[in-house]
Amino acid sequence: MTELLRTGAAYYPDYIPEFVRTWRNGNVETISRRERMIQDFARMKRNGFTWIRMGEFSWSLVEPEPGAFNPALFLEALDLALSHEIDVIFCTPTATPPPWLTERNPEILPRDKSGRLMPAGTRRHYDPTNAAYRLESRRITEYYARTFGNHPAVKCWQTDNEFGCHGSTYVYTESAASWFRAWLKDNYLDIHSLNEAWQTSFWSQRYTDFSQIPLPLSSYADANPGLELDFRRAMNHAWKIFQSEQAILLRELSPGRPIIHNFMTLFFELDPWKMSEDLDLAGFDHYQMESDPHPISSAWQFRLMASLKKRSFMVLEQQPVQVNWQKVNRRFPMNLLFQWGMQAMFAGADSMLYFSWQRMYGGAEQYHDGIVSHDIRVDTTEQEELLQFQRSFLSALKTAGIQKIDPLGDVCMVLDFESIWSHDITSQSELFSTRTVVDVAAEFCLSQGLGFSFSPSIESIDPSSRMVFLPAHSFELSEKERSVLRQYMEEGGIVCSFPRSLMKRRDNRMSDLPLHLLHPEDLRVLSYGALLEEEREEFKDEFQGRIWAEKIEPGPELSVLARFTKGLYSGSPAVILQKAGRGKWIHLCTVPERSREFFSWLAIHTLSRIECPPGVQAFPMNTNLGPAIGWINHGTDAEVPWSGKLIQARFPDIMASPAMGRILAAGAIGVLLPD
Repeated sequence: MTELLRTGAAYYPDYIPEFVRTWRNGNVETISRRERMIQDFARMKRNGFTWIRMGEFSWSLVEPEPGAFNPALFLEALDLALSHEIDVIFCTPTATPPPWLTERNPEILPRDKSGRLMPAGTRRHYDPTNAAYRLESRRITEYYARTFGNHPAVKCWQTDNEFGCHGSTYVYTESAASWFRAWLKDNYLDIHSLNEAWQTSFWSQRYTDFSQIPLPLSSYADANPGLELDFRRAMNHAWKIFQSEQAILLRELSPGRPIIHNFMTLFFELDPWKMSEDLDLAGFDHYQMESDPHPISSAWQFRLMASLKKRSFMVLEQQPVQVNWQKVNRRFPMNLLFQWGMQAMFAGADSMLYFSWQRMYGGAEQYHDGIVSHDIRVDTTEQEELLQFQRSFLSALKTAGIQKIDPLGDVCMVLDFESIWSHDITSQSELFSTRTVVDVAAEFCLSQGLGFSFSPSIESIDPSSRMVFLPAHSFELSEKERSVLRQYMEEGGIVCSFPRSLMKRRDNRMSDLPLHLLHPEDLRVLSYGALLEEEREEFKDEFQGRIWAEKIEPGPELSVLARFTKGLYSGSPAVILQKAGRGKWIHLCTVPERSREFFSWLAIHTLSRIECPPGVQAFPMNTNLGPAIGWINHGTDAEVPWSGKLIQARFPDIMASPAMGRILAAGAIGVLLPD
């Protein structure tokens, strides 16, 4: 029987000193690196691991001098993995070019927006547009593919590591400038077309030749929004090409092994839809970015990862309870690790690898948590206890007969990353972001028991979904997009849009027909603007809007579901409705405060499966036994509104054996099977 969720960890044999200490029979002993590795693999096996991931920072060890290779340590680790029946995800090492390379070719180092040279000696210190580094990337990728890629333990390849991390997406070198101008020549008919698209008459910016076009470096005032958006598009294309060159070599020289990359938490500078085109699987590094846990953003990011390739994904790095890179690196309760693991599984993950196996004694991440303690006297860590507990819960699910979980997709959300960049470039408010709007849409779905997925565009929405969210989709509709939505609504589909939707052209200029969904005469946008942090626009007496508000004059074919009752736009529509065939379009003229009452009201006008108790998230799914619902209770004890057999657990309480009834304990994870 296959595992519902395979587990493993990032492992670094290259971080283990030649000799280390161990604790044996009450005594300290010195052992070799190989002995420590043997201990590690035996301990991984005891924890039920079937995956490890390694090699992403190994270049200087494997190639300590140009052309002089030393792969023995990793080949030894692969042999140990094979003998312990642990599969390996091997990584190309290009995230950290070694010192000899940056010394020999300093031109590969990137520059930031202020023009400052980024030094070697850290990570991600390279320019993906630089021809010399692209050559080195292909060369080392070819060596890794030939040397490690046909070892039977290697089952998957990861490209590089966290493209764009630490603000490295956009580089401002002469090489990047040449890349940008070449990209512009490929994407514009001539310089006149570019001037028209960017409206370069503003601030006397008209160009007579592509060679005059600058990078959007730091300056007294804002760069041209069209230039800024195209620069982001061009840099995204550079990263896509950089990855594609590696993927081609890996497929040729290490065939039959899927290729993956580890996309990052709440990271919007790179477009994962385009970056995943050359991949077989989507991978995700899941970290808690806020000081307090944010169960909503975690849930929708897991679903985004499952949507990228329309199949199961892998969590390649799951943070432990403490990291080292936040302003205050607080501890989290161990139960959160269990919640994140099950939330990922309910959303479509089939594997979770923790970061990392060992805690580092040296280097920048020495305070970063891991599975194995710094203290060699600790035989079983709290995280190992959690892993054993999680295995017992998964075992209970399998005993109940669950062999396969497929998340449902009642709702499709359009998440266009160029739209996100457009809002970011001309934000008008530091409080407004597409992420904030997606949080609202996702929490609505989770509160109403609706499964949801994502689409990169309107043209690619899943026609089987019952509802489409446009969460601040910036760009006006093309005729093809309008036709798709019109047909979707004619056949009974529901479209729900949020403020700042359909307001711009694709070239980042303002639309002269904002919010034009079906017919240009349907409405007029009279005014709009940002709200202060404490400012609210009340509507329908009991609900509150925040961040942004729009003043709209609807035409005779539109209905008003709610009006603003207080604030600058008092009396004007807050929620409007347009019917089309058997379907309808609902537009929210403000970002609603997330509340149970508002979600219940919106569900009446849109869609709902099951209204959840406060603090409870529902994940509808199909299983080999039929429909089921996964539950995560972030609140107090609650009665789940569905009959069946409830299997639940809450670390460290031993509740993993089937528990009949419908009461889901506070902090518990549950799966409710039909009677």
